[in-house]
Amino acid sequence: MKKFISWFCGFFEDQAGTASSKRVGAYFGLFLMYKVVTASLSGTTISDVVWYGTIGFTFGMWGMTLPEWFSPKGSMIGGAKIETPNEVVK
Repeated sequence: MKKFISWFCGFFEDQAGTASSKRVGAYFGLFLMYKVVTASLSGTTISDVVWYGTIGFTFGMWGMTLPEWFSPKGSMIGGAKIETPNEVVK
């Protein structure tokens, strides 16, 4: 069970090994998209404002996490150095 919990928590960690609120928001955006799409498919009328807001929020949050995925560990992103867990301990 402990391995599963650490594996699951890995989805929300950034390159430094700390919790990333951007990733939490991105996964929450996917959950919102799922709920809106399933409600729409079941016949509920969804307002355009809800559609656009949900899509904008989801793409915005995933767009903010994108630089973390394509930069090497220890590089500079937005002026802040990303440290690996070993560098934090030193």
